[in-house]
Amino acid sequence: MSGSLPAEAGICPGGTSELRPARSRGFTLLEMLGVVVITAILAAAVIPTVIRHIDQAALTKEVNNMGAISNALVLQVLKSRTCFDQISWSQVAANWTMFPPSQILTNNRNFPRALLIDNSGWLTNFSAGSPYPQTPNGTPALPYNARYIIVSTIATGHLPVGSGTLSSAFFNDIWNTPAGVKPSSSLWTSWTGSGQDLVVQRINIQPLFYQLILVNRDPGSTNASFSINGTSATAIVVTNGNIWNSYYIAGSVLGLYSTNIFATSYVLQRNISFVYENGAWGGQIMDCLTCTNPPPTGSNLVNNFTAAASNFLNAAWYSTSKADSQQVVLADMANFMLDYPMLANTAPPFTMYTAKNVPGWELDSIWNAIFNNNVDADSRTMAPGP
Repeated sequence: MSGSLPAEAGICPGGTSELRPARSRGFTLLEMLGVVVITAILAAAVIPTVIRHIDQAALTKEVNNMGAISNALVLQVLKSRTCFDQISWSQVAANWTMFPPSQILTNNRNFPRALLIDNSGWLTNFSAGSPYPQTPNGTPALPYNARYIIVSTIATGHLPVGSGTLSSAFFNDIWNTPAGVKPSSSLWTSWTGSGQDLVVQRINIQPLFYQLILVNRDPGSTNASFSINGTSATAIVVTNGNIWNSYYIAGSVLGLYSTNIFATSYVLQRNISFVYENGAWGGQIMDCLTCTNPPPTGSNLVNNFTAAASNFLNAAWYSTSKADSQQVVLADMANFMLDYPMLANTAPPFTMYTAKNVPGWELDSIWNAIFNNNVDADSRTMAPGP
């Protein structure tokens, strides 16, 4: 039994099958627009986050770079004992950071950095291009407001300030503004950036200076001399009765001389003072018994103590005083003077500090002279007053 199939079944008259390829499909315009819209939405959500991460990375790098520049400038001050200014600062920092000066003056985003100097401070005593060079004389007063600011931005245009001195108001505005906040003074009104774009590095070199006080208490002596960082031993002489009071940069080397002969040296790492007596420098006041005009001894010294005690007893007494009376205070002082020799000569840790007996008087004689009839010498306590 035979039959025929419809032609649309794909069978040829000869009995063989005809394979027709399936029709291929492409993106329609509507589908393409959908892809574009979805891509735009994803980009709008992701790109700001990416940009923030990139900016945060740039900000972190700039903060680190500015810190390195600041450390380099401070190290150079300590090494050369010379302060930098708006002209020399880039070369000074380059010497330590191994960056060329051009990379000190501009950051990785090619925005300039600016060095600002407090116009109300000590650093403005020196003209631009001639930074403070320390001499053996030092500086007679503590450098006040010796402050710098390095400022840069990672985005949105150039800074509204350039390197140089800045008025106190504008300088303090930047100095006191917290991180991430735009300064509020009129200087920044037209600047289109935000506080998050700013990097501010503060440098205060005032703590780098230490006070040196030298006193000559040896009457008639002209041999109390000193040097700073190897200067001539006779370059600076502290005459009798005078006080040398000056400030030097930390790490300066002080040389002390007696009769123009080197005695010792100190590296200044804190405020320090020395006294010249008996032909030598010391860290504390001595007896100076061999000085040309030594302090009073013997009966003169006793008389001085007696007069001081009398003046104290006759002085007005404050009702708010914690002590009962002047006599109680004098009794306590007398007992201390009596006990001191025993402690100084016998009881540790006083064995290194032997009590010194000045010829012509002893502590007991002063004690008795001060209190005379007001003190019971046997009990060593204040006798009742009249």
